[in-house]
Amino acid sequence: MIVNLTPHTINVFDGDGRHVADVPPSGTVARVNTQRTVTGAHDGVPLYRTTYGAVQELPSPTPGTIFVVSGMVRAAVARDDLWQPGDLLRDDAGRPIGCVGLSQ
Repeated sequence: MIVNLTPHTINVFDGDGRHVADVPPSGTVARVNTQRTVTGAHDGVPLYRTTYGAVQELPSPTPGTIFVVSGMVRAAVARDDLWQPGDLLRDDAGRPIGCVGLSQ
């Protein structure tokens, strides 16, 4: 089973550009807590430092299930059941249409 813990449908394509699956959002979104602090400005542009905290809404591992999460969540938590969308796939006009597989 594949559980999508992002807020968007994941349109998955194989390496030959064939559409193989749509993974709808599960309704639960795993997120990394962030805090932004103003550190100054440069040429009138505000500058912020972001610090990262705990991950929220991440279910416990479940045998036979993989979870699709954002790259930030996957980087924050080392688990074999966490995957992120693979390389972005674009149409002829350059618009994103999906990803090539899932990546770890």
